[in-house]
Amino acid sequence: MLEENLKFSETPTCFLGRNGVFTCTGFTFYIYGKDCHGDPKQHSVWVSPITSKDEEGRCRIEIPMSQLDEFICRLKQAQFDYLKSFERA
Repeated sequence: MLEENLKFSETPTCFLGRNGVFTCTGFTFYIYGKDCHGDPKQHSVWVSPITSKDEEGRCRIEIPMSQLDEFICRLKQAQFDYLKSFERA
């Protein structure tokens, strides 16, 4: 399993966990050779929030490698739409 951290350089965000809302200061990305069911044919990326205490939050999003390009495309589209909203103002 490969692990990579992304720390936010500006304002932290939030994530909703089982015990309430927590401050999110970045994300940990794991490249994993299996999916959550243990299937070694289904490689995935796991994304977990990093809390303000610099600990991994009790949350994980699993993105199948086969859908990763589409996931990234949707994130880029959200950014594009956000930036475009300022042009209309």
